[in-house]
Amino acid sequence: MILVDTNILVDFFNKPSLEQAKVFAENEVAICGVVEAELLHGATSEKQVKMIKNMFTGLKYIDVSACDWIEIGLFLLRLRKSGLAVPFADAVIAYLAIRDNCSVWTRDKHFSLIKEKVQELRLF
Repeated sequence: MILVDTNILVDFFNKPSLEQAKVFAENEVAICGVVEAELLHGATSEKQVKMIKNMFTGLKYIDVSACDWIEIGLFLLRLRKSGLAVPFADAVIAYLAIRDNCSVWTRDKHFSLIKEKVQELRLF
């Protein structure tokens, strides 16, 4: 399974490519609440909100449980102790990908930095 980051969905939303469409068609692709919230936060009209919500219907949803928040905090602590500070949202996405054995599909450099410190993280 592939956990898709916000930047990939924004690109696909604005200018879909055949290569991206093929990935969506041939793989199980998931989002999480952070990605959902970031996308909706960036909407500029009700029309975009509807389009974004419709985009979610074909994707698997990876949820965060109450117990996960402790683990996410410990994950952030692990990163900080290793000398790495990353945006909170990126750490949540990375944690969920590791927890659910997903690859992260992103263009965000923070995930490469996380991977240097946390070998379990897989990037698509």
